[in-house]
Amino acid sequence: MTELDGFYQTRRVLIEARRLGDDPNTDTDTIAWCGGRVVTNHDGAVMAIDHIDDTRNWHATMWASPGDWIIRLPDGRFYPVRDDVFGRDWVPTVE
Repeated sequence: MTELDGFYQTRRVLIEARRLGDDPNTDTDTIAWCGGRVVTNHDGAVMAIDHIDDTRNWHATMWASPGDWIIRLPDGRFYPVRDDVFGRDWVPTVE
């Protein structure tokens, strides 16, 4: 064992979050807030959040389904989080 071995927990970070509604086609406020777009696949409408990092020259698309939460981290990046994971890891707070 080293001095770095052991248990860790995530750092507490204040985020802003919005829950994606049942129909992403009508959830225009959340989509506009995170810069997402609606894409229809075989399961129905889902929202895509495109991440572009010009400094590292990479692009990634993250997918959110109805009922997922969209979180904005302190550095401004957006990520989708499943409802069950969000409920386990995040609690309401005041700014």
